[in-house]
Amino acid sequence: MIHNAQAKFRAELRSACRDLSPESREALSRMLGALRAHTQARLAERESAFAPLLPGDDAALHERVGALADFCRGYVLGLVEGGVHDLDQLPVEAREAVNDFMIIADVEAERGPRLG
Repeated sequence: MIHNAQAKFRAELRSACRDLSPESREALSRMLGALRAHTQARLAERESAFAPLLPGDDAALHERVGALADFCRGYVLGLVEGGVHDLDQLPVEAREAVNDFMIIADVEAERGPRLG
């Protein structure tokens, strides 16, 4: 599952980087490897400090809601791309979270007057 998604990502990355110089490709490879290792370590922590990058409280509500919906949509699509096709195979808490994410992903905020 995950291995197939990683292989697909690597193939797409190689294709996108084919016009880069060998030095640039090597530098990009090192940076992406470091980013991957850092991300895996942070997500593996029991008390992960992960927080999605969303607009701050001073942003308009429709922007904040839209960004949260985009995050949830991307998260669910990432699971599917990674090979998760049957939510019943996930642990109960994970299944509930993914179900919540799918509901949030469908939300569209109306643009209204900016408060404050």
